[in-house]
Amino acid sequence: MERIKAFQQRLSGESRGKLNLIYMNALAELHNYGSRLGCDYRAMTPAERTAFVRRVGKSAVLDRAIRFLPEGPCASARLTGSAALPHMTALELIDWLLELEETVVQKKLPILLTKDRESEVFSQLLEDLSLLFPQAEFRAE
Repeated sequence: MERIKAFQQRLSGESRGKLNLIYMNALAELHNYGSRLGCDYRAMTPAERTAFVRRVGKSAVLDRAIRFLPEGPCASARLTGSAALPHMTALELIDWLLELEETVVQKKLPILLTKDRESEVFSQLLEDLSLLFPQAEFRAE
């Protein structure tokens, strides 16, 4: 979470607000689906809530890899649950993009995402992420 907090400090007002909204909506998903996820939202401390959101997000972004295509390197991942928990998934994608930013130096980095289901909310979140990460080029399958 420290990487995301540091990133938020670098952002302008509107972008900072978008990132904060993603986090707040991830907490709302925890509240709404906590019993299905096997947790008691009300009994958790704020730090435990954040840790739980991150743990669920990590389980939604699978098979992360750097692939080498004819046009150059690209990052790929398989998404599960992005339709049911789009904000938790987006939060984990942000953390992964920040990690890629530190390790892969390239002007444009294609990000190939294989989704288990289509989600209008998650598609909108990808558009928001493309504004936060102009160097990332999202391609969803």
